[in-house]
Amino acid sequence: MRINTLALGEIEYTEEEVLTFPNGIPGFEEYTRFLIIGRGEAFSYLQSLEDEGISFVILNPFDIYRAYEFELSQEDQDELEIRSEEGIEIWSIVTLGKQPEQYTVNLMGPLVVNTVSCLGKQVVLHHSPYGTKHSLVELIANSKEGE
Repeated sequence: MRINTLALGEIEYTEEEVLTFPNGIPGFEEYTRFLIIGRGEAFSYLQSLEDEGISFVILNPFDIYRAYEFELSQEDQDELEIRSEEGIEIWSIVTLGKQPEQYTVNLMGPLVVNTVSCLGKQVVLHHSPYGTKHSLVELIANSKEGE
């Protein structure tokens, strides 16, 4: 199968790579089928398969903020059919600005993906120290100070 993405052009994928977000993503509830493109790169994409114009720049938050942590509720684990940590991926949505200094990372709403069940969900961490707009540059700078 193929999809023509705005950011990367035509991408070939298999049905096994398709992730289902049963409730969509807040603000985009009508879109439930996604593809993660560019795993292993600094930035990846969460691409809607239902609308080629909808994609999100994402990254692995642990790559830039090692102290990042949260507890996933049992309800969320059940919803995502999580039985072990195997195949679990955590992603954060990046909001791009005109300059890299304006890029922000949403740590309050991580995307939790179970690659075993091919289910995903954006979890909202209501009672956490995290916000929706952490400076990417500051997170990277703080991460390097801790090395």
